[in-house]
Amino acid sequence: MINIIKIFSQFFHTDKKEKDYFSFKKKIKSILFLKYTIIIITIFFVIYLIIPKTFNYEKKLTHLEETLSENYKIQIINYSVIEYNIFPSPHIDIKGLKLKIDNQIMNGKVESLKIDLNLSQIYSFKNVNIKKITLNNSELFVEIKNIKNLIRYIKNLNGKIYFKNSNLKLTNNNNKIININRGKFDNQNIKNLIFSGIFLEKKFKIKFIEKNNYKRVIFNLPEIGLKSEANLTPDSGLDILRGKIKLKILNNNFKFDFIKNKSLEIFNSNFRNSIIQTSYDGNLNFKPYFNFDLKLNSNYLNFKKLLSQINLNKDKFSVLNKKLNGKINFRLNKNNFTSQLIQEADISLFFKNGNAKLDNSNFKFKEGNIIINGFFTENQGYKKFKFYIDLTLTDSKAIIKNFDLDYNQNIKNKNTIKVDGSLNLSANKVNIKNIIINKNNIIKKEKTEMYEKIFEEMMIKNNVLDMLDFLKFKNFIKKIY
Repeated sequence: MINIIKIFSQFFHTDKKEKDYFSFKKKIKSILFLKYTIIIITIFFVIYLIIPKTFNYEKKLTHLEETLSENYKIQIINYSVIEYNIFPSPHIDIKGLKLKIDNQIMNGKVESLKIDLNLSQIYSFKNVNIKKITLNNSELFVEIKNIKNLIRYIKNLNGKIYFKNSNLKLTNNNNKIININRGKFDNQNIKNLIFSGIFLEKKFKIKFIEKNNYKRVIFNLPEIGLKSEANLTPDSGLDILRGKIKLKILNNNFKFDFIKNKSLEIFNSNFRNSIIQTSYDGNLNFKPYFNFDLKLNSNYLNFKKLLSQINLNKDKFSVLNKKLNGKINFRLNKNNFTSQLIQEADISLFFKNGNAKLDNSNFKFKEGNIIINGFFTENQGYKKFKFYIDLTLTDSKAIIKNFDLDYNQNIKNKNTIKVDGSLNLSANKVNIKNIIINKNNIIKKEKTEMYEKIFEEMMIKNNVLDMLDFLKFKNFIKKIY
């Protein structure tokens, strides 16, 4: 009997190879369909991105200006070109513009202002939400008095702002005082702000770090070996700052606590290097003009190294800034001073408009003390120091012994000596107006002229600072006695 079911099944039978072929063909068709779908979508997407290139953005600028003003408080004063670009992401590029930020906190010129756009915003700028702008190759001006407001502006800004290759000029009443080149900054992470650039042809970086109640400002200028770190207290704000600062410049180390309100108060301070170790507590005022009042208490002073350093940089030390105004009181204790002659000193220095005053400064030594008053002035490169010296001797015998002098009654009776004169620091010359011994013995002019000649020849012929050399001073005393 013929098996009908078997015959029927054979009629519909498909070979395995033939089945695999149809399966492969089906997959190819699916891949081709997906490929063409992606190509079509890509074409439409590119067209979607390109079409805005044909728009007139002059007419759309009004909406952009409104959004920039609302989100960034930026006002565009004028510009040269506005265009739409696709790469690296869709954005509006406004070129050659002048602007001001937040009612003149910052103003200047910007070569290119880039406004990043979302894909949904490239056809309509009404109510556009700008989340990021970039200022490229800008030259911006900020008044020193507006620094606090600028920091508040950045801290409260909702949108992202980037400054690239920008020159920042800090001014005081429109006079440039600080110039920073190739500045780079962004507020992408408001808790970790970094500002870098070039100051005095040296690269620097500032970091503002905030974490919980922890606030820190780090400033580095590596080419001159400058490193500083300020740790602020939790209650510190822009109006009142409190904290501790550590600062290192080459081999000079500073450390102090501070409070910055209307003035800067410094306390618990310490400065040290190979020459000196001292505190420098006091106040610095910045308004209405810069002024300082500092008290220095030295724990160590290498007098020989100090004189060597002053001699090495004598031209810099002899020129005082015309805007330097203030007072320094400098105390030296006998156990911390390496001078062969002076044991203790209490020095008061006043600075005013490029001039300096030495006021009742007392230098003690074993055999007595010297009180010096003096005025340093400079006029058209001519430097002069006018002095009044009041010398009191308490142990004439020790003077005779220490200076290898021959004992005589004349030396023994010289208990007080007053000298009135001046030093010509530009020509290394001395002029002695008066010498009075024991209040009534006035040295005659002929003798003072002789003292001047000997002093110039032995003490200041090569360098005015040589008069602080103990050995030369000793030989000078032996010569005049």
